[in-house]
Amino acid sequence: MSATRVLRHPTKIASALDWKKASGAILALDVGADRIGLAVASHPAHGDSPIPLEPVTIHLETTSDNKRVLSPAVASQLKEIVSTYNVSSFVVSWPVQKEGRCGAPCGKVLHTLDSLVESSNVITDKRPFCLWDEHHQQPHEDEWGRNPIYGEPCLDKTLHKASEEQYHHESSSNVAVAVMDDFMKTQWPEIYQQREEQAQPMAQPQMSLEWLEHYEDTEAYMSVAV
Repeated sequence: MSATRVLRHPTKIASALDWKKASGAILALDVGADRIGLAVASHPAHGDSPIPLEPVTIHLETTSDNKRVLSPAVASQLKEIVSTYNVSSFVVSWPVQKEGRCGAPCGKVLHTLDSLVESSNVITDKRPFCLWDEHHQQPHEDEWGRNPIYGEPCLDKTLHKASEEQYHHESSSNVAVAVMDDFMKTQWPEIYQQREEQAQPMAQPQMSLEWLEHYEDTEAYMSVAV
């Protein structure tokens, strides 16, 4: 079963958490080459910040049909976290390149998700996921949806240099926290706007100087009278 079967729009993930506001949580995954960074968060109405968790190390095994899949130990660790925090859905970091391309890190994410969906019940229809790019990188498309980057001619056919981002993505729980925080602020802007307004210091009332002006006028009058 492909992971895309349980892929949902971010607003669906947010709506699901609204229904489970009292006890549900979302788990952010930052998938890298050798580990998965983790962060968990409850509904932002509770006022809690995303909590970084210990990353899960990725171990691969080769199946009888020569496929490289996640070790059951990886799914077992994720299951324990899902149970402990009553996770209802996932937000997965989507490492899109700056020009909008989906490079090797994105392929790694999908491969890992496919393996989790096929070999375990960590990610399911009842516990789906969404992809989230915290940097909000957008492809440079025209009105017809065409990206001119893919049509640029190669000026030096003897040298091909891929984007350095294409093969490099340092996963960590700090990245997972940043992804979760950006997701929360985007899906529930009114809550965070209210927090910012409450956090702003109250303006101090300006002291009236009318008494001083009155005193100076009175003192001047008395001096003239004397």
